Amino acid sequence: MKSLSLKASSKFKHTPAGEIPVDWGCVSLGSLLSKIESGFSLNASDISSTNGAPGMLKLNAVFNGRFYPERNKAIPGKELHKAVANPKKGCVIITRSNTPELVGAVGYVKDNRGDLFLPDTMWQLIFEEGVYAPRWVNYILSSGPYRTKLERLATGTSANMKKLQKGVVSKLPIPLPPLEEQRKIAEILTTWDDALEKLDSLIKAKEQRKKALMQQLLTGKKRLPGFDRSDSRMAGDRYG
Repeated sequence: MKSLSLKASSKFKHTPAGEIPVDWGCVSLGSLLSKIESGFSLNASDISSTNGAPGMLKLNAVFNGRFYPERNKAIPGKELHKAVANPKKGCVIITRSNTPELVGAVGYVKDNRGDLFLPDTMWQLIFEEGVYAPRWVNYILSSGPYRTKLERLATGTSANMKKLQKGVVSKLPIPLPPLEEQRKIAEILTTWDDALEKLDSLIKAKEQRKKALMQQLLTGKKRLPGFDRSDSRMAGDRYG
């Protein structure tokens, strides 16, 4: 990963999105969108879909700006006609209903997923073309200050479940650098995300290898050098 030299801006202005550089703009999220697409409520199984079978996204399919398509529930054939919204490349999925800590969680969709569908607890932000970098908006919405904003904007009588309203989300102020700067910032952060995903995959692979090794060592199927002895008395071969 290349090192990055950053130069802090010395001129800022106050906006609804906070203090931002004077050459940045501030717009409502809705002005960047062509549509906020809703999912649909349907009955799905407790197991994940396999081999490209239809699946409904779970609430934890988006988190911290990342999209996890493998987190889904298989959709029975009799329910499939109700499914309407597929994750689309270049869009951002946001949870409209969740616990206070997770409502408004977002994830950027890298590829079209015609086999997956949004539940009614999620929205898909579909952007206008050629005006902005969608990844920029995804990083803004997943940043600490905006996570706090979205949590505060969510309403509901239940202490454990809060909901966002489309009108409120559409009015959310978004800082907007020049297009090329948006793209460059998003590119840098995406490079870090890609590296973290590879690290996650490596950690998972190492965990699986450890589990297999534990199973072999703890059952005696694999012996350490110098300990493969047939004399059971050496180990105190007795029980009870």
